[in-house]
Parts: sequence; C-alpha cells; structure tokens
Amino acid sequence: MARRVKPEEYAARRTQILATALVLIREKGYQEMTISDILTALDISKGAFYHYFDSKHALLDGIVDTMGTDALTALREAVDAPAADAMTRLRGYLLSAVGWKAAHADELATIARMWRNENNAVLKQRIAEQAVRGQAPLLATIIRQGAGDGVFAVTHPDEAATIIAGMGLNLGDDLIAAFTAPVDRTAAAHRLVWAHLEALERILGAPAGSLTGLTQQIVGAMAFDL
Repeated sequence: MARRVKPEEYAARRTQILATALVLIREKGYQEMTISDILTALDISKGAFYHYFDSKHALLDGIVDTMGTDALTALREAVDAPAADAMTRLRGYLLSAVGWKAAHADELATIARMWRNENNAVLKQRIAEQAVRGQAPLLATIIRQGAGDGVFAVTHPDEAATIIAGMGLNLGDDLIAAFTAPVDRTAAAHRLVWAHLEALERILGAPAGSLTGLTQQIVGAMAFDL
C-alpha cells in the first residue's frame, strides 16, 4: 500500500521541484531543460515527479501560478492597509509590486529571458492573463475608494482597473527592451516609468506629481540583470 503523503510534505516537495526547475531553466533555458535533468538534480524517480506534475508544460504552469499567487499576496497587503486613504493605498500597492520584484529578481530575470524567446508566446500570454485577472480587482478596490472620496475622477473603476493592470504589463515589456538596449539604459527606463506613472495620474484624475515621484524607486528595483 502506497504511503499517504501529508499535505505539508506534498507542498514542500512541490515547491522544491519548482525551485529546482527555475534554477535549471536559468542555467540551460526552458527548451533545453528536460524532466530527466530535474530527476537527476533531486535524485527522484520519474513516478515521483509525475505525482506532482504530469508534463513539462504543467511544471511551467506551476512556476507561473506560484509566482503569481505570491505576488498577489504582497499586493493584497497594501490594499488591506488599515485606515489608509486611496492615494496612500495606491502608492503602497505600486511600491509593494516593486519590492516583490526586487526580492524575486533572479526568478523574474529567468522569466524575462524566456519571454524574449519567440517560442514562448504562450507563456507570455499565460502570465499576462493571470496578472490582469489577479490585479484588476485589487486596483478596482483602491480606485473605487478614491472615486468615492473625491480623490480620483473615475466613472468606471472596474474598467479603469483592467486598463491599468494591462498598462503595467506593457511597461514590463518596454523595460525589458530598455534594460537590454546597448546604450542609455537607465535614462530610457526612467522616461518609460515616468510616462507610465504620469498616464496613471491622468487616467485616475489624480493630482500631477502624486505618482511620478515614485519613478526612481521603481527604476532601481526593476533594473535586474537580463
């Protein structure tokens, strides 16, 4: 009779497999990494691996889902900040996103390198859909509060939140291009982030300068090695 695995043991082993896969992807690339590489690195059987993931694609989905869930947990803390006005919550949300990216720079750099591979369009779309689906409701909560308090001039908070979440993904793509350019990397990134935050101010009807002051912090946190 097979041994029943405790939930905490299952979660720990699954996390270990995901972490090992990320290291191997960083070293070899996703296309070149094989399930056999993971089995060797962890000294586990193929049957043990398939107990957690039924394919290499499922493994990649697991990496994306885990990172997305972790990021949303950090962002939700900013949204749930006690006794905070909408602008404070929004600034906290943006800085929490930056802080999470800084803390996971290695993983994000690995994903970014995969994005630049033309064979990874499906991965990019998967991440984009997950990000918008998770972030839009959090942003809508902040926007709705700000609109109710007269801080933001927004008629449709839910739709505005979806647009803003999508803009964040486009900013990520543009920053990857800026940080991999041969010259003018930091200056180009600074201009991109400033323009993004200025656009947010205008979409929300927020005071000029209320968000652009975060530019340097965001650029500094996102300048990881691609």
